[in-house]
Amino acid sequence: HCFNIESEAELQRINEIAINNSQVAPISIRVNPDVNADTHPYISTGLKENKFGISMEKAIQLYLHAKKMQGICIKGLDFHIGSQLTSIRPILDALDRILTLNDQLLSRGVTIEHINIGGGLGVTYNDEIPPTPDELISAVKGKLRGSGLKIVVEPGRSIAANAGILV
Repeated sequence: HCFNIESEAELQRINEIAINNSQVAPISIRVNPDVNADTHPYISTGLKENKFGISMEKAIQLYLHAKKMQGICIKGLDFHIGSQLTSIRPILDALDRILTLNDQLLSRGVTIEHINIGGGLGVTYNDEIPPTPDELISAVKGKLRGSGLKIVVEPGRSIAANAGILV
């Protein structure tokens, strides 16, 4: 589908490899929206102090840089704020910030095709009551209505966590 970029060095390397192989690499940049996922601190990935993704401030410059690269084709905008989420509110808060960033990119001539909202929906281990995938997607579709943007989701834990047992 595309490479999810998390640093300028990674973008440079993928561009070099693509050019050396007479290819154009589709990319998406993972942005850190600085949103508290209200989950355990060890599995939180969406706050400014977390190590994952490009800051909102640096993302525009990295997209503008990527736009000029011969071996790169910009496809998307990604975020992932953490795991074991029991509310969709943090995801929607992050999406609001990402949509604002998308508007800023559009005003600078950078067009994306999809937004990857990551994953992180929780599962029931004890007494948690996580939202259903349908509840999440319905809310996200409501925010993206009329934008023409595709939704990409990485469901992970919500599919696999309760799929079996360890004997």
